[in-house]
Amino acid sequence: MNRLIIIFFLLSYLGCTANTRSENKNIPITEGQTEKKGHTIYRVLSKKEYLQKKNILTGSSIEIYEAIRKRNSKLKKDGSTIFCGEFNPQNLTIKIQYVENEQENIESSVLQLKENSPNIYTVYFENEPLLDGIFQETNYLGTKFWKIGIFPIGRILQLTKFEDRFTLLTNRLFDVKSIKIQKGKIETIQDCVMNYKIQWCSQEQDPTKREWENCDPPGNEY
Repeated sequence: MNRLIIIFFLLSYLGCTANTRSENKNIPITEGQTEKKGHTIYRVLSKKEYLQKKNILTGSSIEIYEAIRKRNSKLKKDGSTIFCGEFNPQNLTIKIQYVENEQENIESSVLQLKENSPNIYTVYFENEPLLDGIFQETNYLGTKFWKIGIFPIGRILQLTKFEDRFTLLTNRLFDVKSIKIQKGKIETIQDCVMNYKIQWCSQEQDPTKREWENCDPPGNEY
């Protein structure tokens, strides 16, 4: 009887383990693969598209923020997770800088991307795996953005079920008519940070509390 009970529990454990593995298995991802959700088409970018040159991006991720905060006591608990960054296709790194005023002088951090299977990259910070990601294009009624769709590790079940994102804000957005970019040119991380500051300035109704009275900092180009 005891032997039967042991066998039963072993089979139950193996069954649960198999189910867990199947739930955590990424689907195969191929260049050009598409999915549609509502009016938005999601397309996996080809390496020829995103491995050509550096791009400035912006994004937000609690997982990334907390991983960095564990090693950088200057980042405050429950602080803003919005950052600007630069993706370098040569070494697959993302240099990021948090944009909140209280954190603007904090040293930038570097994320490392490693392709763990075709077209799927794991995001690391100091060798700690944080998230899986796919380089994607979203097309909403003709308005296109590049982004890195972010997923829990091993949980890419659909292209459209990402949990977070890095949205590329670059001069490549020539085909986007509706985007509101306050900074004339976004070519560096500091341009991206300044874009946020101009945006926040314009949201302040009291001119005396603004960083710039007319929210147009010196040297801004349109």
